[in-house]
Amino acid sequence: MWCHIRHLNPQAKDPQRIKIVDKNFVSNVDYTGIEFPVTSKQYNKIEKQNNINVNVFSLEKQDIFPIYVTKENYDNTMNLLLITEEEKQHYVLIKDFNKLMYKKTKHQHQKYFCMHCLQCFSSENVLNNQAIKIPEKGEIY
Repeated sequence: MWCHIRHLNPQAKDPQRIKIVDKNFVSNVDYTGIEFPVTSKQYNKIEKQNNINVNVFSLEKQDIFPIYVTKENYDNTMNLLLITEEEKQHYVLIKDFNKLMYKKTKHQHQKYFCMHCLQCFSSENVLNNQAIKIPEKGEIY
């Protein structure tokens, strides 16, 4: 929830700190029926209750991989990194996914990554044109 609030209400100074303004901002998000700590089964419920796309990635041995990539199509997208250490879990807001993934290739210019397969593309246009549409259940191509 705090990552969601920071996503909606960015702060330049000490963004990791929860401030009074953030506590007042809680009324702008709907976490009704969401149990904490949040599990992957609740991501879609958060999306639908708040009209936001949620993507969650994990870090394991310096490799980032998707845990949950949204199927929703809202105007706003929040990307999170789930850090797990033994039984403790912590969500971190990803402000720029392409910057997070930048060092995964040797290409030295701007990069655009597919959130499903983590493939790197040279432009957002190429990324969007190369996207593979996965058929819905019962759909035939």
